[in-house]
Amino acid sequence: MKLIHVHGFAELEPETLITQQYRKSAKKLGWGLTVQEFKWNTLEGNPTKLVANFHESDQRIKEVADRLVEAIASEKEEIILSGHSLGGAILLEALEAYPIIPNLHSVILSGAAYPRKNSLSRIQSITPRYYALNYHSPAWDFALNQAYYNAKGCTAVGTYGLLNPGVFENVKVSCTHSGHTGYARLIPGIVGILAHSQGIKSLEKANKPWQPVAIGNTSDWDNLHQFDEHILQRHCMTGYFRVIEAGGLHRERFYSKCVIPLINEVAALPK
Repeated sequence: MKLIHVHGFAELEPETLITQQYRKSAKKLGWGLTVQEFKWNTLEGNPTKLVANFHESDQRIKEVADRLVEAIASEKEEIILSGHSLGGAILLEALEAYPIIPNLHSVILSGAAYPRKNSLSRIQSITPRYYALNYHSPAWDFALNQAYYNAKGCTAVGTYGLLNPGVFENVKVSCTHSGHTGYARLIPGIVGILAHSQGIKSLEKANKPWQPVAIGNTSDWDNLHQFDEHILQRHCMTGYFRVIEAGGLHRERFYSKCVIPLINEVAALPK
């Protein structure tokens, strides 16, 4: 299985932190996932022309998306597609142009810099075997809330989610575009969710709640996925994962350093 990650704007390093986190997290679980970064030219080696280069890169999204479609079409093994920021916009354009991908496992969007008002009709036809998750940050992602909004005059898919999500699940998080609060911190949990679908085991065990009472402030927890009326979350500071009951009092059920045992515990709960 291969994961292809499309990086965002102004990513000049040989490999981005998100790609590194995908590889590191899969290796930690003993999952032989091949991770590849889809490179595309953004700054053209001149970071002093940041605004001009952003507009040029934004205008080239469809062109780069065509290249991505060619890369996807040539893949024979099952693939996971991931896109961050303008990379998310490129991925959405590629899926709109090429929605029928027989070997598509999952799609992961994080902070996608794509106009929320745009009509995306053909992505409703995509049929991933497992997940189509759009991580968006309404309050914390200032690169989208301010810089992107000022440049484009509209809100982004990575701010308030897809208008017509269809097969996608809009997942609200508290992330920024870079640094310790960036979307890369979500990757260990995302990889755990993806790995669980492949039968990957974990040496970790789920623990009973350390806060069994109702919780009030959830600002330190990022949602990762909702399943069977439960929400899987990651703590921004400690890196711990927990499962809480959706709705009502949001009681905590289990916590662990790994996602996989939590999903197993939820699956074992009486329906």
